[in-house]
Amino acid sequence: MVRLRRFRAGDEDEVAVWGRDPEVVRHYFGRRVLAGAEVPLVDLCAAGGRIIRAFETVEGELLGWVELRNIAWRSGGAELRICIGRRDRWGMGYGTAAVRAILAEAATRGLRHVHLRVALWNQRAIASYRKCGFRAQAVLRAGRRRAEGMEDLLLMTVDLAAQATSASSAG
Repeated sequence: MVRLRRFRAGDEDEVAVWGRDPEVVRHYFGRRVLAGAEVPLVDLCAAGGRIIRAFETVEGELLGWVELRNIAWRSGGAELRICIGRRDRWGMGYGTAAVRAILAEAATRGLRHVHLRVALWNQRAIASYRKCGFRAQAVLRAGRRRAEGMEDLLLMTVDLAAQATSASSAG
């Protein structure tokens, strides 16, 4: 359904458009959308401490990006962030497919667990993360400051080693 790839020259223009869309920015869990980063997106892909991938349809339409950041190689953990910039593609399963793809890459690279934070109001995202194996761990009260005020977050984690074990025993 989706392909992960490195950012390419020219992707910045589309990402900049997403960064000006208040609804996209509201859903993205980050201090800012990648647009306006000090480092060009092509170079950002090579930055240490994180794995960032653009994702696109099999036809090549850029949809967003998915990122593993704050990677702790020794303990095998990382934080997931995702942004689907194309609002007309929300609710179609592309985000779920992109998360599954980056989790497969994380497991291949030896990571054992991934966590994320999501706004409690974002039930569509929470359902998608559950489909990918994430489980709720804690509610973080007033976990994020927004222009509208403080926002409660849900901390979710997935154990990649347990997923691999259950997948191999089911197969």
